[in-house]
Amino acid sequence: MLEGEGGKTVTGAQAEIERLASENSQRAAELAIVNEIIHSLARQRDFGQIVEAVGERAAAALAVRGMSISTVDQATGELTFHFWIDEGVRNYELEGIKLGDAVSAEILSTNRAVRIGTAGEAAARGTPFKIAGTESYLGVPISGGDRAIGVFALGTHEQHAYSDADERLVTTMASAMGVALENARLAARTRQRVAELAIVSEVNRAVGAQVSPEAVIELAGDRVRETFEADMAYVALLDESGNRIRFPYYSENGNRKPPASMAYGEGWTSQILQTGQPLLVSAGQEADKFETHLASTPPRSYLGVPIRVGEESIGVLAVANTHEEDAFDDADQSLLSTVAAGVGVAIQNAELYAETRRLLAESNQRVVELEIVTEVGRALAQQLSFGEVVEAVGDRTAAALGVLGLSISIVDPETDELTFYYWVDEGVRRSTMERVVLGDALSAEILRTNHSVRIGSAEEAAARGTPFKIGGTHSYVGAPIPAGGKAIGVFAIGTRERDAYGDSEERLLTTLAATMGVALQNARTFAEMERAKEAAEAANEVKSTFLASVSHELRTPLTSVLGFAKVIRRQLDERIVPHVDTADARTERAIDQVRDNIGVIVSEGERLTTLINNVLDLAKIEAGRFEWRMEPTSMAGVIDHALATTSGLFEAKGVALVREVADGLPEVIGDRDGLTQVVINLLSNAVKFTDEGSVTCRATRTDEGIAVSVIDTGIGIAPADQALVFQKFTQVGDTLTDKPHGTGLGLPICREIVERHGGRLWLESAPGRGSTFAFTLPLEPPGTGELRA
Repeated sequence: MLEGEGGKTVTGAQAEIERLASENSQRAAELAIVNEIIHSLARQRDFGQIVEAVGERAAAALAVRGMSISTVDQATGELTFHFWIDEGVRNYELEGIKLGDAVSAEILSTNRAVRIGTAGEAAARGTPFKIAGTESYLGVPISGGDRAIGVFALGTHEQHAYSDADERLVTTMASAMGVALENARLAARTRQRVAELAIVSEVNRAVGAQVSPEAVIELAGDRVRETFEADMAYVALLDESGNRIRFPYYSENGNRKPPASMAYGEGWTSQILQTGQPLLVSAGQEADKFETHLASTPPRSYLGVPIRVGEESIGVLAVANTHEEDAFDDADQSLLSTVAAGVGVAIQNAELYAETRRLLAESNQRVVELEIVTEVGRALAQQLSFGEVVEAVGDRTAAALGVLGLSISIVDPETDELTFYYWVDEGVRRSTMERVVLGDALSAEILRTNHSVRIGSAEEAAARGTPFKIGGTHSYVGAPIPAGGKAIGVFAIGTRERDAYGDSEERLLTTLAATMGVALQNARTFAEMERAKEAAEAANEVKSTFLASVSHELRTPLTSVLGFAKVIRRQLDERIVPHVDTADARTERAIDQVRDNIGVIVSEGERLTTLINNVLDLAKIEAGRFEWRMEPTSMAGVIDHALATTSGLFEAKGVALVREVADGLPEVIGDRDGLTQVVINLLSNAVKFTDEGSVTCRATRTDEGIAVSVIDTGIGIAPADQALVFQKFTQVGDTLTDKPHGTGLGLPICREIVERHGGRLWLESAPGRGSTFAFTLPLEPPGTGELRA
């Protein structure tokens, strides 16, 4: 029991309740202060307002005798005090000064609060108070991101004046201020970026509006000077001689009178022009190299960037400050470079403008030409018919040039006759093709020389010995239609006007004639390809039929040969050998030789049977006559069947056969017999070339579906031979000295079956390191989705 106020006794539980109530009341008061500060911060927009809001409300809420809010200069480590209360009174004289406070340095380096209860404690820890009479101190970091950017501190003459609650409250205030300061910094940076983008946008609008380069330079100079608050800004350009630098824009502390041009070679401006690289100078570095006649006072900060036209530096855009160090940074360099690029474009546009006006008349004609060529190109891309291309060329050319006569003709080299595929006479299209004997001297000349001909009058035509055959014609242009390096036809236009055609018409006709030559060549090539395709398909059909017929005819007698050979071997062992006296060594050798020969007949017959069966299977697959039974199939079951079938081969050679099949493999849609044949072929192939070690059959689930690998420890395959293993009737190795290991069709058949299932089959191997034949199968080959329904 405890003695309470007024002599009342209270239990321990009641005392705890009262203590908690007191703490809750204190927490409520703290929250009220913090909420008031946060609401106040929400209305502030810049650094000074934020510091004032926190300082005023904290001083009123905490009734402090001493308080300071400071930020650190990350470069120098000095503190700048923005808010200071001394003996309960706001001391404006101390604001703005820079100090080196050891306690503040500790708070900034650790980003943690420091609380000291007495001056003796401060001295003992090596951080004595600098203000006499201070006994209690509480300092907390003002955090910006993941580092301390300043210190919020309280101090008083009383000892042990600050508690955990005070530290918690001040820390919360400092955190709120840090967030507000960081937001203000970001907002200021955003406003700066907006201003920078406004400059770039304004300059680019001026460039896009074809404003004169002088106006763009003036605009760019004014805007960068205002944005960077620069004491000096200028634009320098090399003159046409490349020996002197002139200043179309210059501003220094309000003075807009540009200096006289100067020689190119020395100084920062020339350095930028020579290197083509920006120059950023801080703290007056190499100030002696600055062009002193440009400014009355050498700059303490300078930023200049090249103005480029193409890859050439033709000028400099620069800003400078004569009173501030480190005034510019990389972001300013990026902005200035962007503005300089706009100035360069404006100058380049101005240089091109005169050339553009000079070529304007020609460009109109070129536009017409390009329209015709583009339209004809589309016709050529969309269809292979020569006649349709001729129609497109003739119609578009006649409409564009307003010709009275136009013809497109092709020569028959055997008869020397011209066939006119397109003919316009007196502005009217003739609907039927005509064939005429090549008697036109102009067409004959064009075809013979493979060069165009242009004539401006009937008298000129007569004088050169090629008079016009159509009366009244004065102007003519004819261009050869080329194909295979020679002229095969003529594209010609004509009219009654004298000198009606110039270089542009001749160029257009030559281009269009070449296009028609390509179209005719394509049409001929296409026809030849179609004929070749039909011949190949017919030959393939004959080959497939021949293989099937021959294989069938061979298999029937071969079956009889194998049957009789096996009967003879059995009769030899069962009926003859027991009744023969084997005491005679020659008789025993003869029996062994007969038995061996019969064994060769059987083994070679079986190999030949396998070859015939493989040929038949391959022929059926290639001809599309193989009967695929696509159904849900377990690859684990397929592999187990193949392993059981080939186990005897492994036992005979003493090679280990390893099964690695993942559990729970999903079914695939496939032909079970075909897939079993693939695995058997790969296993048989592996054991043939593996004399010791093991062969592993592995199956796993992959992103592509199911992957099956047959991995052996055999002799391996050289890189040069790996591309040959999937070719028909091809075996790797010396087939002249080595006994063939197979038919050369097993792997090609495997690839055909796997690809028919929508999968792929490949090889990984190295000599002496074994081989891996692997294939993947999608769960459902294309076009088999209905089997899952």
